[in-house]
Amino acid sequence: YLHVFKQASRLQSLRFTVTPKHEDGLFVRAAVGYLPVEKLQTFLPQAKWFLRSWQEMKKTEPLYFRTDVILVVQDWHSSLHELPCDNETRISRNETAKCHIMTGYIPLETREHLLANYRFANSIDVIPFAAGGALSQYDMILRTDLDTFLTPRFSYWKPDKFIVGRGAFCFDPFDTCQRLYDISVKLDLATHTFNDTVQNIGSTWYGPTERVVACSTLAIEVMKYMHTHEFNETEKSKAYGTKGWPAWHYGVLTLYAGQIAINSCADFEKRPDMLDYDAASTENTTEHAHLHTWPGRGQFSKMEFAKGKYDDIKLVDFLNLEVIKEYATYMALDSRNITAATKGF
Repeated sequence: YLHVFKQASRLQSLRFTVTPKHEDGLFVRAAVGYLPVEKLQTFLPQAKWFLRSWQEMKKTEPLYFRTDVILVVQDWHSSLHELPCDNETRISRNETAKCHIMTGYIPLETREHLLANYRFANSIDVIPFAAGGALSQYDMILRTDLDTFLTPRFSYWKPDKFIVGRGAFCFDPFDTCQRLYDISVKLDLATHTFNDTVQNIGSTWYGPTERVVACSTLAIEVMKYMHTHEFNETEKSKAYGTKGWPAWHYGVLTLYAGQIAINSCADFEKRPDMLDYDAASTENTTEHAHLHTWPGRGQFSKMEFAKGKYDDIKLVDFLNLEVIKEYATYMALDSRNITAATKGF
């Protein structure tokens, strides 16, 4: 295995055609997420509120920015007509920002049967899939889950390096991060000492397109290795559930693999203040670019939203959308009005 993982990252970068520097004066980026059509009852509302926040963010974007959303799906579903998206790809960098639905993705567990009990891997695997033809126009990519929100702070954020958000899977007194580091050494992917390795890397990545593609490709290879060699059949079984948490838990394999891959394949910075920030916070949206719905934190909660807990809230009650939890709740409630007709919102 010592050469396979680095080679996977290098070859993907060489295959992926991207202009190193565009001279048109534009900054073109895309948020890419996976929308599993077999679970639309859960994920379609999340896609809607992410898109509603994208529409809100665009109101304050500089004129030379273009921010698309790319939702990757397996097949077209009639419910996708509810979204303000088309099924095309960006033709030129000067086009206005749009939401695009990309069909034809074959889930990793279907293609290889290796991660049959772990579908979260698809949220990373869709990046190399999209790179097959849809990403060459973009300077930067935001790899994001859909239970998130963009804020007006994202509208003008153009970092000069790869940025990652906050995860939470290494806790004292457990040796989780030491085990991950030992695996990176085993695979010849360790580029720092353990003490200099960035820990608890989140699921959201924002960086130069070719680097996000390369790191995603590497993370998938690491995931395959760990699935086979670092978890036994009991630990991978549905019956075992969360018994390994938080010491060593198969359910966060994407985060484990992402941490190993990112530390190896990118010059990056962890910005928990800007990515994966708590959507239940009372802090100001002008200071945090991307919000994530962490479990069990109070309003805003995706679980409570799905149960209808916020249905009686009137949108006119929200007087200060600079407060994160009010912003998130407003975007989620107002997203119920989102339709294909709101493309030009």
